[in-house]
Amino acid sequence: MSTRILQMGMGELTTRGRQEAMKWIERRMRPKGGLGPRAPRGPASVDLERSFFRGATDGETPSFLRALDPGIVERTAVAADAIAAGRFDLLGYEALSFGNPIDWHLDPISGRRAPRVHWSRIDPLDPEALGDARLVWELNRHVWLVTLGRAYRLTGHDLYAEVAASRLRAWMRENPPGLGNTGPAPWLDLRKPASPVPAGLISGCFVFLPESKFCNYGPADSVHRVKHDYLNKDKGRIDPKFGAAGTSRGGIEGNFQRAVEAAIADARDKWATLSEALIVTYGNERGQRMICAITHDRPARDCK
Repeated sequence: MSTRILQMGMGELTTRGRQEAMKWIERRMRPKGGLGPRAPRGPASVDLERSFFRGATDGETPSFLRALDPGIVERTAVAADAIAAGRFDLLGYEALSFGNPIDWHLDPISGRRAPRVHWSRIDPLDPEALGDARLVWELNRHVWLVTLGRAYRLTGHDLYAEVAASRLRAWMRENPPGLGNTGPAPWLDLRKPASPVPAGLISGCFVFLPESKFCNYGPADSVHRVKHDYLNKDKGRIDPKFGAAGTSRGGIEGNFQRAVEAAIADARDKWATLSEALIVTYGNERGQRMICAITHDRPARDCK
């Protein structure tokens, strides 16, 4: 590895360094996902349809294609029916099944399943870990959606549109953007032996502190550190109810509310851990009195 790095030119080093930095940022930031409402169609799109080829949107397209190829409707419907039944023709394999519901991370030939971690943590060249990554990639490229769309346009049958929409929604549920972590951090569990904080997790710079180098450090300011504000999703108003988040990341897809809920669950867990430790260390009677003293405003009166 070190020999390969020494052989790289400055341009390649810069490009690969930027790629690794973007992987790091993507693993720690939850990008905005989901399908939002369709944007209103403006005059430009209307003028484009009037002056350019309208393709599938033209009402005459199905009859025009039938005239050119009388068997196109039947062939397309057969292919779409197979997809609707969960059978996919990919990379020379025919009628591959990925389960019902579809397992989007499965190689059906080897039976191996890609781990549910960030994509940058997966070695696609390791067949022992995930089988043939190309099959998984090909399924998740969604080229089969085109076949369903053609069948819907040529036949007008709603089934093909419904299958396409349901499959897309299922894929989005199973492949959330970012890490998708919603619970307390496992390395903060007091019941377990101390585990190291993940490398690189605490490496941001704070925008409210004077940063003369603008988050650039290292030799010749070559190392860029992500601003804490970009990673933070915990700032916001929670009284009397969840209000607007105070950071960009917190405002994405309910991140702030999930962060607060995770913090509440973590605080409850920490208190339960402390309560258990007091009883184990001091016995039930003394431990319960200590717990009472911590949780009451007038322990001399209430914790006799």
